[in-house]
Amino acid sequence: MKRYIRSAVAPDEYNNRQTQIGSPLKTYKGSVIKRSSKYGVGKEIGGDIYFHKNYADIIVPPDILYDAKTILSEEYPYFRYNCMRYSPKTGAVSFQESPDFDTAREPIVGDYITIFPDGSIKTGHSNYIFHHKWLWVKNDYPRFDTSESWEWSREWLNTLQETSDGNGIGRWNAQLNKYNLPIAENRGVGSMKRYIKSAELDIPRTIVPGMFWCEDEFTFTVTNVSGDRATVVEEWIAYDTGESRKETHKYRIGSENGTEYVYDPQDPEWRFYASSSYGV
Repeated sequence: MKRYIRSAVAPDEYNNRQTQIGSPLKTYKGSVIKRSSKYGVGKEIGGDIYFHKNYADIIVPPDILYDAKTILSEEYPYFRYNCMRYSPKTGAVSFQESPDFDTAREPIVGDYITIFPDGSIKTGHSNYIFHHKWLWVKNDYPRFDTSESWEWSREWLNTLQETSDGNGIGRWNAQLNKYNLPIAENRGVGSMKRYIKSAELDIPRTIVPGMFWCEDEFTFTVTNVSGDRATVVEEWIAYDTGESRKETHKYRIGSENGTEYVYDPQDPEWRFYASSSYGV
């Protein structure tokens, strides 16, 4: 009886035979692109597994996850993250901002905070991008079309004749241009540095119109304060594209231990503190 051997089939031919969303795909070298066989979700790279935070409970051992999240909440209580990385070999858990995970075709890593079993912490920022983001989630993930993401992977895997470049969106776009593949029109923005550690705050002062926060290339400007509400203009420049963007949002004003801050009513943990270092 003749057996069907995957490795004997050219990657593009194999990929074209796949019709079920989320099925394994192959690179031009024949490497298999698939969700973790052990967990049913997540991308395995070098022994580590990358995944959306919604699936942390089925991937990270409960005691390790509890300790890591406890340390994160104590040391960086206002850090917002979408993705995670877990290393079974070391027990390290990394919380990754990935601010455009739901909107970008290839989202960036952004800021990250890694918690080690001994309680030590490593922080950093990365403009590397995630390929095949459908691996990070299951097919029923509600915030983006997983079928569209999977179809895009299949399209470029059938065309690219070299290893995909994840070192920034600029390098990836250059590869896409080389093979006449479409570049995403709405790329989104780079990391917006939305977290700040309480212990690093400058002396707080009352929030007033004109007060602003500057953190790298991300600026917040309060244009109006009325009662417990504030109008905040967010301006930023994407790290990877240089694209400038500006948005205006309505925020509420809160206070904690005598320190005022503005926050998004939809996400109270996302707080912007007034700082004496900036302003008019």
